Amino acid sequence: MNEPKAFVSHSHSDKPTAERLARELRNQGIDAWFDKWEIRPGDSLIQKVFEEGLKECSAFLVLLSPRSVASNWVKHELDVAMVKRLDGAARVIPVMVEQCEIPEALRPLLWVDITQDFDAGVRRIADTVLGRSEKPPVRPQPSGIRVSVPGLTQHAAMMAVFLSGYLDSPGGRPRASTDLA
Repeated sequence: MNEPKAFVSHSHSDKPTAERLARELRNQGIDAWFDKWEIRPGDSLIQKVFEEGLKECSAFLVLLSPRSVASNWVKHELDVAMVKRLDGAARVIPVMVEQCEIPEALRPLLWVDITQDFDAGVRRIADTVLGRSEKPPVRPQPSGIRVSVPGLTQHAAMMAVFLSGYLDSPGGRPRASTDLA
């Protein structure tokens, strides 16, 4: 299975933070696209950014700072990412790296703030991109309770006992079926 690809959009001024984030995501098993690693001298910026990086990403991370929200490059990358989002082809994740005015297109989206706890933010982003959830799993119902009520299935009998309050408190055992009649 191929690892998910995440495009890291940022202003030049935010490059150190962007690189740190991209490195941490790669450590988490996410193929983070970072311009410094992908674009070499003589490469077409348009080809590399728009035809490779953005086209192939399943997650678009836009680092938010006063400089990035003013950057024309970031705005153009965001335009492409929002179209991919509307097509269901990419998740757009705003990442707050410095307090700033949130662009209008990103206001309805939940963003990750890495200004206070970088590591927690990386975990949250990685969990989202990799489809992991913090939600605890639903465990099977306890199987120790056995109730027999003529004419009802086991599940229906258990529900009837539960709803009628005929469970003894000590040990959580139902009363004998004759007590239910």
